[in-house]
Amino acid sequence: MVFVGRLHPLGIVLASLLMALLYLGGEAVQTSMQLLQALSGLFQELLLFCLLGTDLFVNYRVRRRSIAAQAH
Repeated sequence: MVFVGRLHPLGIVLASLLMALLYLGGEAVQTSMQLLQALSGLFQELLLFCLLGTDLFVNYRVRRRSIAAQAH
């Protein structure tokens, strides 16, 4: 959860609360709607994958070079 909180104490607390709510909400939906356990885990994994992907794109931004800059 370091990526979500960005090493800020308040951000880490909020990120941990979000993950706890997703975990407990997934269990509640699983028991009430008789869903598979893997389906509730899929939502958590998808959220983490999207957060890691956006962090990757922010830190390693691909930039285009102009043709004139490449010639030099």
